[in-house]
This record gives sequence, C-alpha cells and structure tokens, in this order.
Amino acid sequence: MSLATLPSAGLRDKALEAMSKLPPFSPVLNKLMASLTDEDISFAELAAIVEKDTILAGSVLRAVNSAFYARRGTVNSVKHAVSVLGIAKLRNLSMSMSLARMWNSTALPSGWSSRSFNQHAVASAILADLLAVELDTEYAEGAFTAGLLQNVGLVLIALGLPAQYDSVLKAYQTGTVAFPTTKKATSASRMPSSPARS
Repeated sequence: MSLATLPSAGLRDKALEAMSKLPPFSPVLNKLMASLTDEDISFAELAAIVEKDTILAGSVLRAVNSAFYARRGTVNSVKHAVSVLGIAKLRNLSMSMSLARMWNSTALPSGWSSRSFNQHAVASAILADLLAVELDTEYAEGAFTAGLLQNVGLVLIALGLPAQYDSVLKAYQTGTVAFPTTKKATSASRMPSSPARS
C-alpha cells in the first residue's frame, strides 16, 4: 500500500505496532538498569554485573580510558572504572550501548544506516546532557535519555513501514505532511534527515 492510499492514522498505527518487533534488552542489561535505581547498590555490585557482559565491560573500560576523562594512568579494573564513571554516567553508557545493539539486531530497510543513526542519537544525548548541566532544568537526569530517544520514531517508521519509509520521510522533510500536533510543518517540526547510507 502506498503513502498516498494509506490514511495518516493508519501509517501512525502501523509504525507504533513495530514496537513489538523490537528485540528485548539482554538479561545482564536489564539487571544492571534495575540495579542502578537502587540507592544502596555498591560499585562492587555494579561492577560484578557489568563483568558478566564482556562487550559492556570493554566499553566501560574504553570510556574511562578515553581522552574525555584525561586520566594519567590506565584503568584496568571494571570496579575502578565504574567508580570513576559514577551511577549517572554508567546508566547513560549502558543505555546507549543497549539501544545500539537493539537497532543493530533489527531488520530495517535497505539504505538505513544503524551506525549513522546511533552516532546521531549518542551525540544528541551528550549535547542534551551538557545543556542540562548549564541550564536550570527540573529533571536534568532525564536529558541524556531524551536526547538518545528523540528520533526513535524514525526506527518505528523504518521498521513498521519499510515499503513507505522513503515516501514518509520525504513528505515530512518537504513539509508536505505535518506532524499530528501541528497544522503546518515548519523547519523546526520536520523530521530529521534519514540516517546516511553507509
């Protein structure tokens, strides 16, 4: 069914149904995310969970040893790395990785670049987090997540409407179709560019 013959409400419903096609987070990640909400959790307990996922453990060590932290020596212990990162940064890193894994393991239309999408999502999340620190916000802790998930609708459209994806994206970018909350699409209310083809 083409974009022209499918009502916009039908497009929206089909895209939202795609949420059920997304793979679940790994059991280790689920346990880590749940543990991060526990105020009494220790760095040793968090490190023990992280160590059960070699990719996550490697990413935590790589993040702590990156230029961003500008440490003089190399951190080789996951427990030490977790203590350097802290709860908020560990949560953000874990969420970024898990979402990247989810998108990468999902069958999306040809031309979709999960790598480009992930890079944009993480960059947006980091920028939102940095802005939240500088601005007076009610819930600064949620800025990273908001930035990370700001374009999740693109994934749902690509997954739920693979045949219409290019048409839907072009319609939004050209202002032919407005978002349901607006009467007329403006440059600020249009969908972002499609992830670059890689």
